[in-house]
Amino acid sequence: MYKFLALAAIAAVASADKLPLASYGYNPVPAPSPSYIPAPAPAPTYIPAPAPAPVYKPAPAPAYIPAPAPAYIPAPAPAPTYKPAPAPAYIPAPAPAYIPAPAPAPAYKPAPAPAYIPAPAPAPAYIPAPAPAPAYKPAPAPAYHPAPAPVYKDVAPKYEYTYGVADDYSHSNFGHSEKRDGYATTGEYRVNLPDGRVQIVTYRADENGYVADVKYEGVAKYPEYKPAYHPAPAPAYHAAPAPAYIPAPAPAPAYIPAPAPAPIPTYKPASVTKAAPAKA
Repeated sequence: MYKFLALAAIAAVASADKLPLASYGYNPVPAPSPSYIPAPAPAPTYIPAPAPAPVYKPAPAPAYIPAPAPAYIPAPAPAPTYKPAPAPAYIPAPAPAYIPAPAPAPAYKPAPAPAYIPAPAPAPAYIPAPAPAPAYKPAPAPAYHPAPAPVYKDVAPKYEYTYGVADDYSHSNFGHSEKRDGYATTGEYRVNLPDGRVQIVTYRADENGYVADVKYEGVAKYPEYKPAYHPAPAPAYHAAPAPAYIPAPAPAPAYIPAPAPAPIPTYKPASVTKAAPAKA
């Protein structure tokens, strides 16, 4: 590649001077067509730019500003009954030892005098008087007054009633009637008896006592009692079942095979070796 560039440069010079190449003692050989193979571009190498050196700037010197002097505000004049506390002895703080920096010295202003504010007097502690214990008085017991017993007028009783019962299913037939006027009571009741008669009772009750008149209607009938004989059933004899004999199961025979007979020995005769014939 470099040869081709050199030849190109010489040809350019010769053409500029209009001289043949032979005058330079060089007979160029026709150069072959260049085979250009570009070289691989090298991978870029990253070189970081150097960081600039830090510029150090010193901090400005602090400007000293003294604290303002406290403003002293005197307490208001006390009331005639108030005795003021003694004035406090004010001791100013010592002046600070200031070491000035190269900067110009600050203008010093003294601190204002402190304002004295007296502490407020504590409020009186209020302690209430103990409340008296309540006096417990139970309420008076209620006076119980029973209700008065009812007063009934003494009136002579007077009534009258009648009722009767007739039931064909149970053969019940009876009735009762009564009438009362004052202390005189009369009545009658009747009832059918089991023997077929009807009992009638007529009574009267008054200041002389109780008088009853009993009478019967009909004739008593007593049917002949004929007991019904029911012979007891003959006992049923049930023979006991014959015992069922179940023989015990016979044990299964244990099969023991007979020993195998010994094998019969097989006789094999020995092989006979023939001698080789003698050489003459």
